[in-house]
Amino acid sequence: MGNLAAEHITNIIGLLNNKADYAVLRNFEGLPDHNKSRDIDIIITRKSYQQIKNELVNLIDRSGWKIITYLYSDRLITYVCACQEGNQTEIVQWDFFINTSVFGILLMDAEEFLVNKKFNGFLYYVDVECQFLDKYLYNRAVGAQYPEKYQATREKAEHSPIVEKKIKSLYGVNSVKECDRISGKKLLFSAIKTNLLQHPGQFLSN
Repeated sequence: MGNLAAEHITNIIGLLNNKADYAVLRNFEGLPDHNKSRDIDIIITRKSYQQIKNELVNLIDRSGWKIITYLYSDRLITYVCACQEGNQTEIVQWDFFINTSVFGILLMDAEEFLVNKKFNGFLYYVDVECQFLDKYLYNRAVGAQYPEKYQATREKAEHSPIVEKKIKSLYGVNSVKECDRISGKKLLFSAIKTNLLQHPGQFLSN
């Protein structure tokens, strides 16, 4: 990743630090100079995103970058940004997650991620429990297992009281290991029941 991308990332993170309630979900350790993957995953409250979206677009445009792809869904807003200077072309993808959900069924909202967010001197990031829950809740709801490449994150988080409390409240099971053995379809129905009981209006809207 070149200097153009590092400057772009610094500018966007600066805006978020000043104006938004957000945190980076994963792969944040090397930013802004080193990005393990081209996309940067941000969890952000819907209110914060609405407040900064115009300023975000203007900042991208003023800095010489262009939005070459835009995607808006019920849980995710994506900006694929590109810049060319001479023979050098840089691409950075920003994924702004409003929540973790599947088929409109809420699994974990932004406020839950952000309550224990941390700051490393450059950006805000979610704690290890939320890094784990983001992928684990989604994968289990669609009948998949947690990716092996994130095993180190799982080992740090799976026995945490925060994780066990969330698994129990959403899926009605007492531990991650127990959750591993249950079918995705059954977990999905448990999540639907939880949504209907806790926030029926939002569930029906989604």
